Amino acid sequence: MTSWIEADQVAERLQPGMTVFVAGTGAEPRAILDALSRHGDRCAGVHFVSVSIPGINAVDLSTYHADTRLTAFFATHEIRN
Repeated sequence: MTSWIEADQVAERLQPGMTVFVAGTGAEPRAILDALSRHGDRCAGVHFVSVSIPGINAVDLSTYHADTRLTAFFATHEIRN
C-alpha cells in the first residue's frame, strides 16, 4: 500500500546498501533533493541512479556524503568529477 510522506522524511528511510532511483529531466524531485542535501549523513552507503540532462539537472548526488555513489546516464558539467 502506498503511504505519502513529506520530503524531509525521505532521508529517514535510507539505509546503507540501498540503490535509489532519482528521476531526472523535468521530473527531478527538487524538494526531496533539497531535503537530502540537509541530511547528507543519511546518504552514506547509498547508491543513487539518475538520468541527468545537461542544462536541466544540476544536482550531484554523490556530494551528499563521501560514501555515496552515483550512476548517471549522461555526463553533465556538474557531475563530471
